Amino acid sequence: MKTRKNTWLLGLVGFLFTTQSGWGQEYKLEHKFAKGEVARYKRTVHTQILAEALPGGKREIVMEYHLTRKVENVAPGGAAEVIQTQNSVITSVNQERVPNPKEEALNGIPILMKTSKTGTYQEIRALKEVPPEAMLGFETMQHNLQNKPGFPARALKTSEAWDNEIALLQNIPCCGQNYDHTITQKATSTLSGVENYLDMPCTKVQVSGTMTGTAQTCCFTYTSSGTVQSAQLFDCQMGKEIKTTTNIDLVMNRTNSAGKMQFEVKTVATEELLK
Repeated sequence: MKTRKNTWLLGLVGFLFTTQSGWGQEYKLEHKFAKGEVARYKRTVHTQILAEALPGGKREIVMEYHLTRKVENVAPGGAAEVIQTQNSVITSVNQERVPNPKEEALNGIPILMKTSKTGTYQEIRALKEVPPEAMLGFETMQHNLQNKPGFPARALKTSEAWDNEIALLQNIPCCGQNYDHTITQKATSTLSGVENYLDMPCTKVQVSGTMTGTAQTCCFTYTSSGTVQSAQLFDCQMGKEIKTTTNIDLVMNRTNSAGKMQFEVKTVATEELLK
């Protein structure tokens, strides 16, 4: 009985030590840049469009990008000039590989991104001429990245949360023209703790929010509403984003005098640092 009691007490002490060692722990989610450093990332965007008007009721689109980011300069305060190059993009529709001239036209074009330590972008511009067929996609990416919120500049404790609101831009073609569709995303980010990923202890930031938007083209009125859920793994020691997975479930209604058509768009986007 005495041995069992001692074992129980030792277990309790171990539990309390482990628990209390995490109390008050703070993490600084801060990017660390080193001049000349090169990192490679893989980005996959998997989208399912569900609608009665589509053959079979759905369409599945998968785009896989391979990106290289090189740090050109680092300012005294820690901000950096990073050059990103899209090395390749592979597109498939309903599991069949297809050409994607608008996305492929950006292959090999260096893009300068002035990035702060918190992960915001002050400037994004191409260092070579962007082909006309890729210009709209480039400008949309430019807008969305420059509106992307970064991490708080302060140190964060586990379970600490912060709110942000951003305006994302989508493009809707209609009658040979392109129309902007602005979607407002309101979300709460929470530092949920530490998770081991590929033998790396990473802080985990979880994001949960809503998305709403409206757009008017020459033929239709669009309304959108949905949810976004994201999980981001960040290595505080390396100062790098390791893996981010974002799930978006969006319902779009397209309306004109003839009636209404509804589309459900489910997207899973993953960006991962390659070793």
